[in-house]
Amino acid sequence: MNQSQLMSQKVKQSHFTSKALVLVIAILTTPLAFAQDSANESEKVDVNAKQGEKVNIKNIRKKYWAKGKKAKIGVVQNRKFSKANKYQLGVFGGINAVDPFLSVQTLGLSFGYHFTERYSLSLTGWYNFVGNSTAFDVFQTEKDGNINTNEPAGYIGLENNWSLLYGKLSFLGHKIIYFDLHIGAGLGLDFTETGHYLAPSILIGQRFFITKVTSLRFDYRFKYRRETFFEKTINTNSVSIGQEYGPRNAFSHVITIGVDFLLGSGDK
Repeated sequence: MNQSQLMSQKVKQSHFTSKALVLVIAILTTPLAFAQDSANESEKVDVNAKQGEKVNIKNIRKKYWAKGKKAKIGVVQNRKFSKANKYQLGVFGGINAVDPFLSVQTLGLSFGYHFTERYSLSLTGWYNFVGNSTAFDVFQTEKDGNINTNEPAGYIGLENNWSLLYGKLSFLGHKIIYFDLHIGAGLGLDFTETGHYLAPSILIGQRFFITKVTSLRFDYRFKYRRETFFEKTINTNSVSIGQEYGPRNAFSHVITIGVDFLLGSGDK
């Protein structure tokens, strides 16, 4: 073997030794690299945990809760409207279940004022459209007689309303619907064919806001009056037809649906 061949062989051995050394170093340092990465991840977790422990609750409250006066603080916020210090004009219609032998539909108006977001006072009145019910028609056909009824002509009175519940609904994930639930009490006059009578009432209803000033409203009222009536049929009491007879208790179940409009600038 000449000298040039010997030198070539030594160079190849040197290259092989270098590659082997690099491979050995890589194998030996890989666990250290993994250990270092694990340590870094552990440090990140610890830092995140410490940061999680230092969450500023006050900042969260400022972001999601109301700020300002105590009267404006509530559970559900970010309202796009306000009823406080605004007038309200409403139109509604429905049914008045006051006598099983009468079919009564109502058409009415209301005008009120919202003193706060939760409390309002309104003047409410409606006119009754009265006809015979199916039960009355069947009775007349089969018995050829009449029934003592006192047809309601209308109602007018004052009502208090308290909005107890307020919330939001998601409509198919694309639109937020604002609503509130209210209860109330009223006192007014019932006008009938035999006269007018004091009529206290209680109500419960729900309002769905279509826009900032327009809402769709559903109400149920339970109303009472102590009335007299005119005799319309012959009975065992020997009371002549047309003679005033009574008194008796009359209860009304009034179900209405309507649209309300908020007027005025009020609270922004």
